Amino acid sequence: ILIRQYWTVSMGMRGLIMTDMYQGLIAYVLCAALCIFLLFGAQASFVNLSQLPASMLVIPGGAGSTYGPMYMFSLIFTGVIGSMCWPMSFQRIYTASGVRSVKKGTLLTIMLVGGFYGILMLFAAAISQDPNVAAHPQHGWFLSLFDIGGPWLLGLAIMIVLAASIGHVDGCVQVCGTQFANDLATWSKPRSDREKTVLAKVGMVVFIAAASLLAYLTFDYARLQLLAQISYQGIIQLAVPLFFGVFSRRGNKQGAIAGMLVGIVIAIVLTTIYPDDIPALGSLTSGIIGLIFNAGIFVACAIAIKPSAEEVRRVDELFAMAAPARHGVRPIAAMG
Repeated sequence: ILIRQYWTVSMGMRGLIMTDMYQGLIAYVLCAALCIFLLFGAQASFVNLSQLPASMLVIPGGAGSTYGPMYMFSLIFTGVIGSMCWPMSFQRIYTASGVRSVKKGTLLTIMLVGGFYGILMLFAAAISQDPNVAAHPQHGWFLSLFDIGGPWLLGLAIMIVLAASIGHVDGCVQVCGTQFANDLATWSKPRSDREKTVLAKVGMVVFIAAASLLAYLTFDYARLQLLAQISYQGIIQLAVPLFFGVFSRRGNKQGAIAGMLVGIVIAIVLTTIYPDDIPALGSLTSGIIGLIFNAGIFVACAIAIKPSAEEVRRVDELFAMAAPARHGVRPIAAMG
């Protein structure tokens, strides 16, 4: 941790970009190459794909599935929308040189991620019938590489997972600490830069401790992917004020706060009752239901509560700053 912090402080944004690149090469390029190499081997051969049981070829919500027709839609929708709402995504955007770079990077990411996950899923399916993997599927990545190549491949598997998780975890912790210091801790009174720095560090420690406790309590959880699904039921509630705020001048803080609170509460209650899906609603997930109520409250408040002239001016100035060329006006410094 000390080495990483020294590197970040010394190298700044350039160091962040360099470490992200190296982590990406190890986590995705090396992993994809390793999976392709193993698919031409004996234990995880392409031939194994032709011998998969029929139960592994059933799409959730399709014929023979225990899920309803809306399950796949719920997973894809919450995954796509939720991925745009994670705060650390915006942290990485600031490393781009401009809007053009962001658009180009997004397009390349779609292609690279699609190729990587396609290769990874082929390897997972090919090795799925290995007795050790079938007995402990959540440890399948490590068990399969250990069975194939012993300690050396196991070490490589651990290195790949670490490279994939370090950037994600680091981004989450930094953003959570920053948001705590800049947004939550300043509600009651203004804070100095030194106080914000201390609060951010304290917030990071608290978040790490909470995450460690959660990881310990859920270590033997039967279906770990449900934890990821549950997290997305909450994070997608940010989508309503986020996207309305980006693309529309309508809306207000009352609708944003009330909508998110109602959406999150509904998602929590329904998730407690239906951790995976809601069978009576075609296997929709709880977050989708919460999002519907969230959007309804946001729109209702936007219609019912008229903004003040000062608020209208402030929003107009923000939109003018964001698109000066399109509107033919010079950027105006936002007030407040």
